[in-house]
Amino acid sequence: TLLYPSSTFAVGNKVTNVVQVTGSPLGGAPTNHTASLVNTIVAPTTSSTFSKSVDGNYVYEGKAIAKTYTLAPKNAGNTPLSNVVVTDSIPAAVWVYEIYTGSYSGSPSGLGTGITVEYRTNLRDWTSVTNVPFTGASSQKITVSKLGLAPNEAISDLRWSFGDLPATYQINSLTFSGNILTTDRNGNAVIANQLIRNTAGMTYTDFNGAQTNKSATADITVKSPRPVVQLEKGFVAGGSTLAHGATGTFYVRLRNSSYAAQSMENP
Repeated sequence: TLLYPSSTFAVGNKVTNVVQVTGSPLGGAPTNHTASLVNTIVAPTTSSTFSKSVDGNYVYEGKAIAKTYTLAPKNAGNTPLSNVVVTDSIPAAVWVYEIYTGSYSGSPSGLGTGITVEYRTNLRDWTSVTNVPFTGASSQKITVSKLGLAPNEAISDLRWSFGDLPATYQINSLTFSGNILTTDRNGNAVIANQLIRNTAGMTYTDFNGAQTNKSATADITVKSPRPVVQLEKGFVAGGSTLAHGATGTFYVRLRNSSYAAQSMENP
């Protein structure tokens, strides 16, 4: 890693880095080989992106179903982001059962400073999952049932701290999963036409010391209870191509999706 101090270099300067290798082949005269790389000094910039998504944007009233939310923070500038923190406020209609730490992704690899995961519940303030930060080399699963929560204790907020995020780095596989409840954590029924909005925030400090706040949302709409028909047809035997006069056997399969909140009547 090379540093170019502003006292010596200016924006627009071209800097040539030269490497030379000298060697003596067996039985031969010494030889020299050189290679060079030219870098242009550019103005420092701060840029970032932050998004949130969920695997399916609807559920049906009266049917508890699991959903996975994905968060995607990224440093899109050419300077590091400091004190990068992602916080998620969990809707009352979501009961979190699984969390992933996320992992650093960028070039060169190995520049991540460690990931801390914290949670807050209806019975306790912010609590760290472990006393030692996760390395971030891979995204690690945290099973909520192993955190020692009380039977009536539920996660209300999540927080991931990533330390410094180098230029062009992003966090991959940053997810959590939860069941969409039929009665929310406050005791209210989750009903048709209700919007379950999940909002997350990202904060960081740029190279000038200024703090930036970003937010992203993922929405789930509750639909009225109904059967959800899935019809499938295919070959049992004979393959998808039949010779003239050959016999093929087909199947027809009718299913009521696992998302459905009602049975099919007289299908």
